[in-house]
Amino acid sequence: STAQTISATNTDTLTVGDSAASLKLTKSASRLAAQPGDEVTFTLTGSNTGNAPATGVPVIVDGVPASLVLVRDAIPRNTVFSAIAGAGSARVLFHHWGEPDTAFRTQPPADLALLDAVAFAWPELMVKQSFKVAFTVRVGANASGDFRNTAHARFTAGGSASEELSNPVVISVPTAEARIVNHLSNRFAQAAPVVSLGSPLFLRASAAGCNTRPGEVERRRVFITSTLTGDREAFWAEETGPNTGLFHLLPGVETRDAAAQPGD
Repeated sequence: STAQTISATNTDTLTVGDSAASLKLTKSASRLAAQPGDEVTFTLTGSNTGNAPATGVPVIVDGVPASLVLVRDAIPRNTVFSAIAGAGSARVLFHHWGEPDTAFRTQPPADLALLDAVAFAWPELMVKQSFKVAFTVRVGANASGDFRNTAHARFTAGGSASEELSNPVVISVPTAEARIVNHLSNRFAQAAPVVSLGSPLFLRASAAGCNTRPGEVERRRVFITSTLTGDREAFWAEETGPNTGLFHLLPGVETRDAAAQPGD
């Protein structure tokens, strides 16, 4: 007989790639056109599409150091925070105006105008772990013009701090003309359309279009022109608080009789 030799070859292929997290973040809104006083809910969905867990970045929560994966979204200009509309397994955090960028609190401020961002946090996000969170804002009564908003995620991937942006969302709001109203005093509690000559003017400008940086108290140059004489004067106006779109001209604007007098 004839001996036969049978041989077999087995080949294993090993593919080595980067072991790092990768977050995909998408943002949507409950409406893309709004009127002053309307509520808009922003929904953030995402997942870890990488091949390793996303771990945290250093933050401070209620004064205590922590390491958290953060999905953060600023409160858009000319709006105010209304409510958390969904958090799932996330821890909800609030950023108070004027505090360090990485400092958060577990409670919002009593004055919601001082809340400039919300965040949703996890100790880590595992591979293929997904999330869906949402919050609601109310459009300010004096809002004017479109506003654009983008969320972002901060996490550690492959030993390095990483950031991922969402798609931008634009909300269309009708444009309103700026208005200036005089008041009885610098408390700005009661309007005063008529004053006596020699009495100061306490002017408040409603100019949401000038509120371009919602996380700051802004200053704007205001020019007042007399319709009778054409005289024009410039004044500095300061926003009443972050993201209000209301500006006070301080100190009070002096008035006097401009008619020619003997000896002038």
